[in-house]
Amino acid sequence: MTLLEKAYQVAGGVEAITAWLGSGAIIVPKEEAQSRADVCLTCPNNVEVGFATSAGADFARKILEIKNDASLRVNGEKQLHKCESCGCVLRLLIWEPQIRVAKHLTAAERSALPSHCWKLKP
Repeated sequence: MTLLEKAYQVAGGVEAITAWLGSGAIIVPKEEAQSRADVCLTCPNNVEVGFATSAGADFARKILEIKNDASLRVNGEKQLHKCESCGCVLRLLIWEPQIRVAKHLTAAERSALPSHCWKLKP
């Protein structure tokens, strides 16, 4: 079952996946997601955050539920939290195509990233 097919099974799932990945719901290959996760797992900007209850946090949880139902997982995923530099949920961000990642980074966020960050790659 594809990611979009999984999204159709969850109320508001298609909206959530579209907000995360765009209308094509394209993700990077698992090997690339794992390589990115490996960088994030050793990065000091990977910070654990408390339990959030905002509408944005609920939306992120819905996307994570769909992602997990689609078996999109990497080794060490439970230790991926939030990027302190850009504020992104790393468990989701590692699956996004590079063009989407680069498009959403502001100049300030980009300058706050450590030089080893995969988000700085072309």
